[in-house]
Amino acid sequence: MDQGNQHILQGKISSTTFKLAMPVIIGHLLLLCYNIADTLFISMIDRESTALISGVGLIFPVYFLFIAISVGLFSGLGSVVSRAIGAKDKTVLESVASSGLALGLVIALSVLVLFYSFSRPLIEALAGSEMSRDAITYAHDYLLFIIPGFCLLVFNNVLLGILQGEGKPQFYGIVMALTTVLNIALDPLFIFTLGMGVAGAALASTLSILCATLLLVYVFVCQRSSLPICWNVLRAKLQIIGQILAIAVPQMLALIILAGGFIALNKLVGSLSEQMMNAWVISGRVNELVLLIGYGIGQASLTMTGQNYGAGQWQRLQQIMRTNLLNTLVLALCFVLLLNLAALILLPLFSAVSEVIVAAQYQIRFLSLAGAAVCIEIVCGNIFQGIGRPFPGLILIFVRMALIVVPLSYWLIQSLGYGMEALLWVSLLSNLASASAATLWCRHTLRRLPMLSATPRTA
Repeated sequence: MDQGNQHILQGKISSTTFKLAMPVIIGHLLLLCYNIADTLFISMIDRESTALISGVGLIFPVYFLFIAISVGLFSGLGSVVSRAIGAKDKTVLESVASSGLALGLVIALSVLVLFYSFSRPLIEALAGSEMSRDAITYAHDYLLFIIPGFCLLVFNNVLLGILQGEGKPQFYGIVMALTTVLNIALDPLFIFTLGMGVAGAALASTLSILCATLLLVYVFVCQRSSLPICWNVLRAKLQIIGQILAIAVPQMLALIILAGGFIALNKLVGSLSEQMMNAWVISGRVNELVLLIGYGIGQASLTMTGQNYGAGQWQRLQQIMRTNLLNTLVLALCFVLLLNLAALILLPLFSAVSEVIVAAQYQIRFLSLAGAAVCIEIVCGNIFQGIGRPFPGLILIFVRMALIVVPLSYWLIQSLGYGMEALLWVSLLSNLASASAATLWCRHTLRRLPMLSATPRTA
């Protein structure tokens, strides 16, 4: 056992959590800067246009779908690797890398063919009734150039999941830093100098992701990972792939449900007005700042719970849950306060249309509080994944998004004639309820682990 594993299994929980979480938080912050910079450069093409941002916003559900696949593989590999390290299961550790690569390659190529074959019908289906033809054209141009980059994200998250399971999150931060810097540098070149417009923004993103892929390959070739890696995907083991999918598929489904929910909500907001859709896209991007806490502490919790679960340290698992949920709540609420104070400065950067800025400021008040609740749910979901039980997170997201938020919002707005405020209230209250349920469920599960698990499991 190396010093990093000793820290995860025996060190102080708060300090270990922040040591693992900070590279992830920084990485996601840089990813947010990457998205904000992309949005900002696109808005500079025509500051008076609402079609540009609204059109690119239509692609967000597609982006979210790829994130679902990528994060699913990241979580599946992180969970399998961390539990195998805790249990010292050499059989799993020797085969998990090649198995993950084979799985990622099949998924990425399949999705690439699918989206290129049906790009135009997809955009038409995503657009609300009030979306202009210009917005739809911008969305299609952006999609064609960003799809290869999305597929590379899948491959990247296979390698990052292995490193995260080992307790080496610093590479996540490095990859995000490289991607962000390159994207910000390439955006003006392709958008303005080469005159490619929104397609240039997408191409800049794809090239920056490709450079991150090359960096990750270099990390493994230089043996910075303690796990052996075989680049021959034909040596993958179906049993290991099954273990990865046991965690990855429920996580993918959960995020796909969220993506489907966002598609439906985008269509609903787009049916209100293009200005409202513009504000919805901007406020959603800015609100990602609150979710940084959940992403960071959540991924740290997955590694910590996975290795401690593999080692059979039941009492420490409960301590990790209590400590990390408390830290998440306090930090997320601090970010909510800061975001609402900074909204007056941030939001005007994205639009010169006063009605859009006023609407976005109002939406941020609700979305930021809902985001704090989402952070709690993210951490609980990662704890469940760390112990090899991903279905509670899937069930909570399905109930919240598919059974409550989407149908209730459509009913209130389209049937009863309420406006955007109805959607915001539904989102806030449902997220608070879901976070409370997640906390209680996680607490109950961890208390029962000594009875449910006679021996530590690695799958």
